[in-house]
Amino acid sequence: MAQDAVAVSVAAGVRIAMGTDSGLTPDHGSALRELGLLVRFGRMSSPEAITAATRNAAELCGVADETGTLVAAGPRTS
Repeated sequence: MAQDAVAVSVAAGVRIAMGTDSGLTPDHGSALRELGLLVRFGRMSSPEAITAATRNAAELCGVADETGTLVAAGPRTS
């Protein structure tokens, strides 16, 4: 099933992007749940799952120059 395919893909080094069409969750609006499923069934670490939802998704959708990562602006001066 989809769970096995994700685990095999992760183990093979395939870059994973989290999204509602992944087959792990049946309904839209369940992204937070899907993060847990990537950890549980994909055997990803928590940071790897977060990267799948942010940087990997932006890169694979071709919008990494606009979104997908956080960049520290420097020390807080307030």
